[in-house]
Amino acid sequence: MKKGPIILILLFSCLALASCSRPASGENVAPPVQFQQYVPPGRPERPLTGLLDDRAHEPYFPASQDLARPSEGLTRGEAASILYTLLGEKPPPAEKAHFQDIPEHAWYREAAEALGELGALDPLGTQFAGDYVVTRSEFTWLLAQFFPFETGGEAFSDVPVEHWAYAAIETGSALGWFQGDSFRPDDPLTRAEAAVIVNRALGRRPDQTTLASACQVMLFTDLPPSHWSYGDIMEAALPHEHGEDGRWRTYHTSEASRAPGCYLLNGELYCVQENGCYARNTQVGRLAFDESGRYTTGLPELDEQLTQLVQAKTVEEWPLALNLRFLYNYICNNFDYLPAGMVEAEEEDWEAEFALEMLERGKGNCYSYAGLFTVLARKLGYQAWGVSGDFCNSFQEWTTHGWVEIEINGEILLCDPEIEGVYAPNRGLEWDLYLKRYGETPTTYFLDGIVYGEEPD
Repeated sequence: MKKGPIILILLFSCLALASCSRPASGENVAPPVQFQQYVPPGRPERPLTGLLDDRAHEPYFPASQDLARPSEGLTRGEAASILYTLLGEKPPPAEKAHFQDIPEHAWYREAAEALGELGALDPLGTQFAGDYVVTRSEFTWLLAQFFPFETGGEAFSDVPVEHWAYAAIETGSALGWFQGDSFRPDDPLTRAEAAVIVNRALGRRPDQTTLASACQVMLFTDLPPSHWSYGDIMEAALPHEHGEDGRWRTYHTSEASRAPGCYLLNGELYCVQENGCYARNTQVGRLAFDESGRYTTGLPELDEQLTQLVQAKTVEEWPLALNLRFLYNYICNNFDYLPAGMVEAEEEDWEAEFALEMLERGKGNCYSYAGLFTVLARKLGYQAWGVSGDFCNSFQEWTTHGWVEIEINGEILLCDPEIEGVYAPNRGLEWDLYLKRYGETPTTYFLDGIVYGEEPD
């Protein structure tokens, strides 16, 4: 059944993606440049002490495309950006570049060169390796350069006295940056952990009361309010004014960096509205979005299965139309027919329940096929709905039937996965019923008192 062209399209798409792929943010894409112990004998006062601003609460969390990426490793470029943003006074531009490996238009170039001018990165020599992920030891060493030496912190079982960053880790421990019995000095530092450590170092505390009363601000699509680092990242990223007690007086939610429209991110659908904000606790056409800004069918179990299915059967980099066709073919080719309940012509919002039963049984009738394709199409951002009417063809008398309608560019098109996937093959027919106009198919439909197509004699 018409699989050849789709398979070739998918194959060429995969080859194109592979040839153009780049390392994702947070990967160790550069050879490590090892920090070195940089503590003069006697531990004199550090010259950078007090240069970080702990009063203004400026946003400092590096992010783009409305993604916090909390579990990804913090790169050296991002670490430099954080420290540079927090400087109370920025140093004048350096007369000559400190690092030989920073591209001229690298987004972190200004930050790295400024820190180099201050001497904060002297142990790195002339190689910055901005895309290399910092370890917990390395970031602690960087941050500790801006604080006086402290002793008496809790010792960590996995940080011996002879460790190259022992003095910095001891300082951070004494100042309350860390908790726990082990430090994991060689582990990559995640972006979420960086926000927590910096907030503690600067005495910045997230205003959980304000965040809760503000219906839990949505700033990043991959950071739900339930995430353990939600408060700290919001403190680090959300512009706000605070009082002496640290409580927020006001805060400012910026518009989404993405243009208005729907976006599929890691199997979840989000929608930026015309006002620049993500849709939350609202409906956009036939698409419902929950408190976290994610599309929902209203059935949590179904939502979870749809997310897993979309993650497994689609590729975000592919055009939505290609992913939609792939999901349509998947439904046509991977489920069996099983008689089930019928839907009255005027009945609405039946799609989700039929879809859930279809996934649980692996079988279903026309309404099951239509229901599953409807919610999957919506999961990709399409305005789709199931309809119940009648159909016939040259050798089939009128019979009750369910199919799908999708609005694309103002036009209503039909999809009929059960007829294409079961009815036609059982009769040795190869019918294409995907995104067709009424009257262009070998089937005739009756809906809302209107006959669509040629009625058989």
